[in-house]
Amino acid sequence: MTIKPAAQIIDNLPAGELERLGMTDRLIRHARSTGRFAAAWYLAISQACAAARVDCPLGAFNFKEVEDANKQADPAPSSTNTENPHDPAFLKRA
Repeated sequence: MTIKPAAQIIDNLPAGELERLGMTDRLIRHARSTGRFAAAWYLAISQACAAARVDCPLGAFNFKEVEDANKQADPAPSSTNTENPHDPAFLKRA
């Protein structure tokens, strides 16, 4: 059985370190059961891990996954109106 990434961090950080950062027992239990910490805790926990020389994989946090940028990019909307309302010629007509 594979140990969940958050559980590895919980087990390897010095006792009380997560509580010192402000995590409640409930948050720690939730992270242990789901295998992930809330992404908002990344900076504090990663710094604590670095200080304690504990591996801190990104997979231990529930960052939102992003689709391929090429799939997300919407083409610029095409405009049939080529008039520029900031053009002085346009302003004279208006």
